[in-house]
Amino acid sequence: MGAAGRRLVDGGGAKRVARALAAASARVLSPADVVIRPTAPEDALDIWRLANAVRSFAIRQDAIELEEHLVWFKRQLADKDVRYWVVEAGGVIAGQIRYSRLAADAAEVHLSFHDAFRGKGLGTRALMETSPAACRQLDVRVVRAKVLENNAPSERA
Repeated sequence: MGAAGRRLVDGGGAKRVARALAAASARVLSPADVVIRPTAPEDALDIWRLANAVRSFAIRQDAIELEEHLVWFKRQLADKDVRYWVVEAGGVIAGQIRYSRLAADAAEVHLSFHDAFRGKGLGTRALMETSPAACRQLDVRVVRAKVLENNAPSERA
């Protein structure tokens, strides 16, 4: 097997799947099971899958084409007015949270989670852990969110 193959196949896949399934089925996740980290270029495909999985909770509900997403994603990572994190649970991306500057003193927050990870307090935790940094880095005092009426989990967060 070549070097590229060894990077892709590390023998730990079954362990990662088991951790992800355990995290998704847990009622409450321990702090050790959850990692909130800055989004990286290699997260593009996972974020695209997530974006299409949560279309019923989004303002734009039609499916997003991969090519369109990749252009948008690259633009978000480069934008000085955007701060973007992923939320990992059990070693897999469970959700994402992104802040975009709206005005000189305000940002809009966008967050979404895979169905298996909703109702576990991850949205609230992500907001609590990332909003101070986002406000400081974007130099804003106010964070706003648009929530559709049928999106009870976001209303609770």
